[in-house]
Amino acid sequence: MATNKNSNRVYIILMFLGMVPWASYTYYHSMYGESEMAWFCLINLIFLLYCAITAVRYGLKSYHKKLLTYILGLGIIYTSYYFDVRGIVYLYPFIIVMYYTNTTNKALLISLIFAIASLYAVSFQQVIRVVIGLSISISITIIISYLYSKNLKRNELKLIKEANKDYLTGINNRRSITFWIKHQFKNLEPTTQLVFYYIDIDNFKRVNDTYGHTVGDLLLKEISQKLITFIDEVKKNKNVLDGTVSRVAGDEFIVVLKVSNNNFHITETANELLKKINLSMYIERVKFKLDACIGVSTTNDLKLTPLQAISDADQAMFKAKKTGKNRIEFFNEKLSNELVVKNEIIIALDRAIEIKSFFLNFMPIYNSNEMIGVEILIRNDDEILKKHGPDKYIPIAEEAGLISRIDFIVIEKAFNEIKKILPIIKNKKFFFAINISALELNSESFIGKILKLITKYNIPPEIIEFEITETSLITREENATRTLEQLKNEGFKLSLDDFGTGYTAFNQLQNYPINTLKIDRSFINNINETTISNKNKNSMVEVILSLANLYDLNVVAEGVETEFQLDYLKSLGCHFFQGYLLSKPIDIDEFKSKLFL
Repeated sequence: MATNKNSNRVYIILMFLGMVPWASYTYYHSMYGESEMAWFCLINLIFLLYCAITAVRYGLKSYHKKLLTYILGLGIIYTSYYFDVRGIVYLYPFIIVMYYTNTTNKALLISLIFAIASLYAVSFQQVIRVVIGLSISISITIIISYLYSKNLKRNELKLIKEANKDYLTGINNRRSITFWIKHQFKNLEPTTQLVFYYIDIDNFKRVNDTYGHTVGDLLLKEISQKLITFIDEVKKNKNVLDGTVSRVAGDEFIVVLKVSNNNFHITETANELLKKINLSMYIERVKFKLDACIGVSTTNDLKLTPLQAISDADQAMFKAKKTGKNRIEFFNEKLSNELVVKNEIIIALDRAIEIKSFFLNFMPIYNSNEMIGVEILIRNDDEILKKHGPDKYIPIAEEAGLISRIDFIVIEKAFNEIKKILPIIKNKKFFFAINISALELNSESFIGKILKLITKYNIPPEIIEFEITETSLITREENATRTLEQLKNEGFKLSLDDFGTGYTAFNQLQNYPINTLKIDRSFINNINETTISNKNKNSMVEVILSLANLYDLNVVAEGVETEFQLDYLKSLGCHFFQGYLLSKPIDIDEFKSKLFL
């Protein structure tokens, strides 16, 4: 079936074309004294002209189509009567146009009515044999047009279904659930609201990696069936007016319920949903017990758009995943404010990247006697970025896909400053620690870009130490390990930041090409005169130092703020130290002055 827009265009074209024969007939009959037919043709011409002008000026209305069908049909009957076979030939395109511009059944009805009337008109001028022959050809035209239209309709419905259903699971996709929510929004009343449960299956990638995508697909189908069953069960609750489920991404689903504001237990339902997902499943004789994070949002605010409503639940789910596994999180005012701040930071980051307004500070690293290196820190004077600091905006930059551009702005600025400082430190064992995002470890272009910058600024790789966080190694992806090994082979040093806060098994350290461990400041903060006698409090520091000694790794203690901490760490054999006791972050000029001391 053609779209409404194309159908409307056809109708308007037909109106203007239809005026030509009616004008001709009006002139012909008025010239030869057939005044009744002349008036009949003139009235039809006026009607057609009126329809054409109003359709162009105000848009095509339903009465235009009805009037046009009537006028064209009468015209064909008229020509069939006066011109017999020469007139009825116009019936064939008329039938085709009817199927193009109307529903199949309606077109069939109109075609039959005007075909019978036109054949009857021809019968006044022709013998029955000719009329029967015309009847057969017209019937074939109607039948073929009908079957073709039905087939088009069937294919259209099939395409609509494919466009609105998830190809794997057969449930709604994001497009169809958006339409469903739009429809529900229009019908929301003060006593009803929509409840969104945004579901993300925890560690589903591990299922695909371990058992293959075929098993993963079967598991997604099973999850979909669980959610359909859940919808059917909750609909039995009289407070649930409607509901649907959709797969909106790879392992992400959303359940939406239209409920009465009174006596519907949103939290209870979320817990039941999570229990449903947690139930064991058997796929290919393998038992699976899945965990999931669910974000919940509710609304009867008609100012929200469907996409905003889904986004609220999505953000709540994301918050749940950051907090832990198999959790439920609710979208609330606090989270809404966090999103506002996050968007402000993203806008500020975009602006800062565009004008390259990031600059560097340097955090000195000391051994027992002197400064032997610095950690290069990112800073920005933008009001928003300065307010929140790198600890806040760097993770947001990673989420927003901006971190790689920031990393290379910092790295190039750092290399440019190091090049100027090289003559001062050429006879010293000095290093520069630069933080890089874990996302760079999976970037195929990262190594190439770094080597180009090293060549451009003529920096010896051995004085550069790239810092990565321990949590970036949790997944142990092959690409990440390969990138670390390539950096090590090129002569760069590597350090593991915030060590002790992640989940790296100590015996896995030998699998990574790491030179240095940096003890997280949270462990250093626990070192004081009160806790020193409690071995459990400081056992992690001792364990890390013992492991470093075992694997021949350097150790940097972060966040040293008291003489007592410094002395205690020295007594345990810690190699290097950084913290406010020794120095705060300093700018380039102060850093250079310290190098001359």
